[in-house]
Amino acid sequence: MGCLSSKGDDEKEDSGNRKRPKVVKWSYDLVEHKKWSKPEKEEFKQRFGGSTDKMLEFLNTKGLVGETKVFLPGELDGYDITFEDCTDCDFYVLDITSQIQADNCTGCRFFCSPCSGSAFFRDCKNCSIAVACAQLRMRDCSSCRMMIFVPRQLTIESSKKTEVACWNVKYFGLAVQFARAQLSVYENGWYHAHDFSTNSMPTTLPSSTTLQDIMEGHDRPWKPLDQVAASQSPEDPSMDPIVPLVTGDRSNQTCFVLFSHGLNEAASKVSAHFSGGKGGALLGIAATRELMLREADLKVLFPGSSLKCPNRREIFKSGPVMAFLLTGAGGACGIVRSLLRSSGVCILGEEPADSAPDAKLGQVYIWDEKHCGAPAAYVLDTIRGDFDG
Repeated sequence: MGCLSSKGDDEKEDSGNRKRPKVVKWSYDLVEHKKWSKPEKEEFKQRFGGSTDKMLEFLNTKGLVGETKVFLPGELDGYDITFEDCTDCDFYVLDITSQIQADNCTGCRFFCSPCSGSAFFRDCKNCSIAVACAQLRMRDCSSCRMMIFVPRQLTIESSKKTEVACWNVKYFGLAVQFARAQLSVYENGWYHAHDFSTNSMPTTLPSSTTLQDIMEGHDRPWKPLDQVAASQSPEDPSMDPIVPLVTGDRSNQTCFVLFSHGLNEAASKVSAHFSGGKGGALLGIAATRELMLREADLKVLFPGSSLKCPNRREIFKSGPVMAFLLTGAGGACGIVRSLLRSSGVCILGEEPADSAPDAKLGQVYIWDEKHCGAPAAYVLDTIRGDFDG
């Protein structure tokens, strides 16, 4: 998942016959943070006086009724955590984990900070769940409301009355948690679901859904994150979202944008504008991706004379690129150009370049409403990325 190993050569073939450089920097590598490694089991156990029983009791929550349990940043350090046979409880997992598992919980609420691995919810009923993870699976659950971040898709089986919304949480430190969990914020496929059974597919909630909306509907108030942990800074209404608020709805696509490698700041500026309501209700983000492009991909995306300059091709092959499919009643491309015009990048597309072609900071290619359909479908649907499950 973004961690590429070598095979003796500078490049290697993956299962899809795609050559990739053995070392690349993904968007989360560009976030300033200390390198995270899960402590050894014996080292972690020393926090509990060397007692395995106490360590397991801390990591495995079982049989609670009507209680609130908080795991503060630094307390879990990437370890697995489980919940079992709990009723009407509120759980705040405010540290990164490697796996989350909840079994047979009823009327509970879960807030889970980024998880580098899988989250499993089984036999859960009437629960409210907010989770960001690498894989998300549900089985035999009913009447659960969820706010999720998951690359590619949610996997469900024998579950019913599930409601799902896009991860819409922001607090200081969230970007670092995503980075430490090695999750790209541009790889959120929350709106895709694979149902192994014949039960009804999840109902998708509108992009305006908030964390408070997800956690309501229980017979007790929901405490905001900053009220349960002093280490969690209050959400600032003016703070830009970390994760793009993608809708999954491509019915009114008007603009497709490709950012060359390393343009995190430029991509974040566009994401904030279209996710934060600054463009009005008519503008939005249908989908985003982060992926590597090969030469064959560039020939599909830029046929004929497009990007005929060799150094431009190299720029889009130099590392993972970020792609945005924008929606709205026209004008989205003009807004993107306006947002990026003073950023020092070269803006390319159907219109003349807005800055010098040899711009040092990178390049952004924009397809307008008439031309965005085919390249967007190719990047979002055809290319298998390194974050695909």
